[in-house]
Amino acid sequence: MANRLSTAVSPYLRQHADNPVDWWQWGPEAFREAERRNVPVLLSIGYSACHWCHVMARESFSDPATARIMNENFVSVKVDREERPDVDAIYMAALQALTGSGGWPLTAVLTPSGKPFFAGTYWPDEARHGLPAFRDVLQAASRAWRDDAAAASSTAEDLRVHLGGQLMAGLRRTPVSSSTTAAAVRAALARHDPHNGGFSPAPKFPPHSLLRFLLARPEPEAEAAALHTIRQMACGGIFDQLGGGLSRYTVDAAWRIPHFEKMLFDSAQFLGLLASAWRRSGEAGYLGAARLAAGWLLGSMRRGDGAFMSAMSAESGGREGGHYLWDYAEARQVLSDAGLPARLLAAFGMSPEGNFDGLNIPRLDPGWWARTEETEFTLARRALSDARARREAPAVDDKVLTSWNGLAIENLSRAGRLLATGDYVQAARQAAAPFLDRLHGNSLSHSLDGNGPLLLEDLAFLGNGLLELYQATLDPATLMGARRAAAMIAGDYSRDGALYSTTADNGLLWRPREQSDSGVPADTAEAARLLLRLGRLTDDGLLLRLATGTIEAAAAPAAAQPDLLGSSLFVMDEYLAPATELVLFGDRTDDALLRLAAELQGRDLPHALLLHESAGAGFEALLTGRESLNGKPTAWLCRDRSCLLPVTDAAALAGQLDGDT
Repeated sequence: MANRLSTAVSPYLRQHADNPVDWWQWGPEAFREAERRNVPVLLSIGYSACHWCHVMARESFSDPATARIMNENFVSVKVDREERPDVDAIYMAALQALTGSGGWPLTAVLTPSGKPFFAGTYWPDEARHGLPAFRDVLQAASRAWRDDAAAASSTAEDLRVHLGGQLMAGLRRTPVSSSTTAAAVRAALARHDPHNGGFSPAPKFPPHSLLRFLLARPEPEAEAAALHTIRQMACGGIFDQLGGGLSRYTVDAAWRIPHFEKMLFDSAQFLGLLASAWRRSGEAGYLGAARLAAGWLLGSMRRGDGAFMSAMSAESGGREGGHYLWDYAEARQVLSDAGLPARLLAAFGMSPEGNFDGLNIPRLDPGWWARTEETEFTLARRALSDARARREAPAVDDKVLTSWNGLAIENLSRAGRLLATGDYVQAARQAAAPFLDRLHGNSLSHSLDGNGPLLLEDLAFLGNGLLELYQATLDPATLMGARRAAAMIAGDYSRDGALYSTTADNGLLWRPREQSDSGVPADTAEAARLLLRLGRLTDDGLLLRLATGTIEAAAAPAAAQPDLLGSSLFVMDEYLAPATELVLFGDRTDDALLRLAAELQGRDLPHALLLHESAGAGFEALLTGRESLNGKPTAWLCRDRSCLLPVTDAAALAGQLDGDT
């Protein structure tokens, strides 16, 4: 008989609907039940693409004997971390404080009031590799509560106070200067792996935010390190060389052996980085990789209304990576059937002996970096991709998250304008439409299907996505959407000049706020970027003060740990840079105006903004006193409200921009 999870919106929760565990969804009902029974809450947090989450589900949550222990001694609550990142943030902080590390599945034991007193990650069904059996862990946690609930509650309260103190420490402000970001660059470069790229040992996670920061820096060595890392990732097994899409991480230092789960947020951010890398370097490999990355987003992750689904599992047929691994003889036969020579398999790093346990994970041979558009290569890729499509496909988590779609909208818009590919911009438009409707209708939530509270990350990522879409289209509806998101952040997610991840009435142990990047940028940093940009465009002092306070609170940790606060460093550079805007007057459909806009749209100027006269009320600070020349489409290039002479010719504007850069 199905449990309470059978009616959940989250596909991950529904995967546990047939467990013999008497699961509850997160909510006050579960905690009231724990209070009534005087038992602790067993909290299990995971997500659909998490391999070890599925392993623990098969080993323990599907086992009747383990389920009986859970049902008799706990109220068991299952949470999808992607659906409730606010809940995950609370208990991940507790896990890290208790154990010194984190990860998923996250397993915590809580008092009936929700305070954690014990936590860990994966435990096996039988003791092995130095880990106790999960059943033994359950018995010990239950015994601790039965024997001395007061002591467990005291431990939980001490932990809550400790974590609250850490939260307050993160609000201390330090003035920001160019020396802050310069120190961060030096610290990042000191950690750069000159051979493999990246800024950490194995396992290696894509450092999207740090790369975005370094790519935009003036130091040649910073840009070189970023380009090298992006190139190494694009050639590695972490990037699906046949179908696109970036895996969550690699277990090795050379980006070769991935943990095969694919998340929307990784591939979206990687697309933007590839587009910027191509525009800055001109290397054809970045262009080919960008097209492959966009192809996965548009072909595998988009649903009918244009919005993007969340993730693709690491598993297929019960095996991690099974969909992606190749036997050499099989791959050779595929090419032979297509009339292609077996030597082309070397372009994908395949060999008879294999590169992973006798099998092959496709990688791009560096010699083909600039040759991926050649006919033989594209035919070989297509043949292998078509053959792979006949295998059992990994499951797709079809929930649609506002924040992650915001990242997709932003990076598709950026890639579309930098690569002059209208299809990407149109896809961003389609993805944005359902979120814009809900934003203006006051019905926006973390999930497009209405589950989970609206979070700071939703408004910040979506707002920046809409603002970037405006840069590509000059559609005032997207600009108004970005402005609406900024106003909601300032009104509902701030207190005493600081930004928080949730509204005040979140029902959690405390009000979380995040400075560090994870797979996604820190929500406070992205919110500060949106507020800074809209504040400058509208001359809104409240938005500018909130942005400044958030930036200053991140200054000290960002200089010391650039790999964790790349998004904060990126917005610091924008804060320190002169505000640069290109203000356009004239009919938005006029070819002459579109040529003027394209001069900025085609350049990778990460801290410059376009504004068209149709923006109207609220943007008078930039529009007043400027107009068309002789009725022609006209461009005004302004820095810190000081504008150059207006121009009506795209070549003249290009000259101004060349001087500006």
